[in-house]
Amino acid sequence: MEKYYRINEEKLKELLYNNEVLNCLYAGGVDNWQWYMENRREYIESFFENPTEDCDFEDIVEVELTEYEEIPDEFIAALGSENLDYIEEQFDNYINRMVCEMKGE
Repeated sequence: MEKYYRINEEKLKELLYNNEVLNCLYAGGVDNWQWYMENRREYIESFFENPTEDCDFEDIVEVELTEYEEIPDEFIAALGSENLDYIEEQFDNYINRMVCEMKGE
């Protein structure tokens, strides 16, 4: 099942903007530039304290993903429901869990 995460609008806009810039660079052939792979490797290695040879951007993404709150499956399922009472109940349960976590309960 696909996972969903909570992200604020500013961060989403930043990600979408950066995606468009990257698409433009790739369309211009940036991946064929002589220093591309060297800079890519240096960037990846600078992210990890002890990088392995096979570290890549996917590994950075997995680390950064931990900074975002995963939205529970039952809340996502409730969003697809037309039963407003069910949606409200799932939302309340979700909020209560978040409050308890914040309080350390």
